[in-house]
Amino acid sequence: MRAWPIQSPAGYAPAPSRSTSFAAETGSHLNPGGAVYLEVGIGQAGDVLKLLREHLNPADSGAIKDLNGVERVVWAKTSF
Repeated sequence: MRAWPIQSPAGYAPAPSRSTSFAAETGSHLNPGGAVYLEVGIGQAGDVLKLLREHLNPADSGAIKDLNGVERVVWAKTSF
C-alpha cells in the first residue's frame, strides 16, 4: 500500500502515514469475528497483509486473486 505525502497546513504537525494509521485503527471498528476486505494494486497485497497482521493480529487473513491471477483483494478476520 502506498501512502502519498500529505501536506499539513502551516503550524500543524505532519500527518502520520495513511496506510499505517488505517491498519492500526481498523481493529477498533470491527466487531468480534468481523472482517475487513481491501482492494489493492498490483504488487501491494504482501505489504498490506503485513500491516494488517502487525496491527490487527487477525485470526485468519489472506488474498484473493482476480481473473488474471493478480492478488487484488486482501482480507483479515478477527477472532470471536
